[in-house]
Amino acid sequence: MSRMAAQKLHQVNVPFWKVGSGDVQDYATLDFLIETGKPIIISNGMVSLSELDEVINYIRQGGASLSVLYCISQYPAPQEYFNLSTIEFLKEKYPDVNIGFSDHSIGHDIALAAVKLGAGIIEK
Repeated sequence: MSRMAAQKLHQVNVPFWKVGSGDVQDYATLDFLIETGKPIIISNGMVSLSELDEVINYIRQGGASLSVLYCISQYPAPQEYFNLSTIEFLKEKYPDVNIGFSDHSIGHDIALAAVKLGAGIIEK
């Protein structure tokens, strides 16, 4: 994703923004997304916890509605790679942020377990 791609998508009135973990530190694009006033969903797969803190604070300061998805950045991701307790950790660390799960596994068992642990969004 890029700022230019977001501008094109904005013209067709997408209802929210989804930013993959590889792009969450693209602050030029984030600025545009925040300016639109639409909800923003980000994945955490390829960012450290300190980087995630920075991005969350940046988006919060802009006033955008925010959701964060726990993610394993492997396609497909074997079930044993997931640590779904991360969902609970993120919910405790960011109580004002909607926490969800970006599921790159095969099947639906992991996604169902994520919902049981409190995921409010599932991206499959």
